[in-house]
Amino acid sequence: MKSKLPMSAWGHAILHATALIHIRPTSYHSSSPLQLVFGKELDISHLIIFGCVVYVPIAPPKCTKMGPQRRLGIYIGYESPSIIKYLEPLTEDIFITRFADCHFDESNFPTTGGENK
Repeated sequence: MKSKLPMSAWGHAILHATALIHIRPTSYHSSSPLQLVFGKELDISHLIIFGCVVYVPIAPPKCTKMGPQRRLGIYIGYESPSIIKYLEPLTEDIFITRFADCHFDESNFPTTGGENK
């Protein structure tokens, strides 16, 4: 696993893997369990590599025109195809935001600030 996250993130990794299992084809069918239930092709464009960098927009009260417009986060899964969950690296708090507002860097896997090495 490329992710450099602390042990506390393993629960989120398991939840993310469980969600991926529901959308993969089975050995008995050429379609996934969710495709069989809904009867249509699933959209997987919202799938991102677990633990990668996500740049999240800063809310307007804290965002100024001359200051930074986005902050760093670590992607830890999704609530729905349009909502993602991310981890704040310094405080290790979990937040949700809209998928469409974020920028992802799937080649960068940061560590959290609170982890002792």
